[in-house]
Amino acid sequence: MTGTEEPERLILDFAAAAVAGHAAEFFGRVAHPLYVFVGADGRREGRQPHLEGWRALEEVRRYTSVTPTALTISEVGGSAVATFYERVQGEHAGRPFDRTFLWSAHFVRDGGRWQLLAEHATLVPQGENP
Repeated sequence: MTGTEEPERLILDFAAAAVAGHAAEFFGRVAHPLYVFVGADGRREGRQPHLEGWRALEEVRRYTSVTPTALTISEVGGSAVATFYERVQGEHAGRPFDRTFLWSAHFVRDGGRWQLLAEHATLVPQGENP
């Protein structure tokens, strides 16, 4: 794949992996060694802590739907930036949730493949439609 097709596929495949209960494994394959995440709560963490977070979540959270929308991707050289909304639904510790996030994701082509370098998530207030 060339251009923005592969980063787009990675975003959609990650959504499917989350619903299937394999988000941690998928993240481990696509995250660059220098990956950094900035969460809606202001926390910042590197690749390993984020991977461990996904593993812990898989013990208590079940996604029934993860739906990226309004996806835009811009590529410059060996770098691509994606922005999109993502509605996530499911159960966490037995309680239902339904939230929408605004994401920015930065991909780099390294080692002959696209890898996820950085992400930022912002929680969209309930009742607001993106």
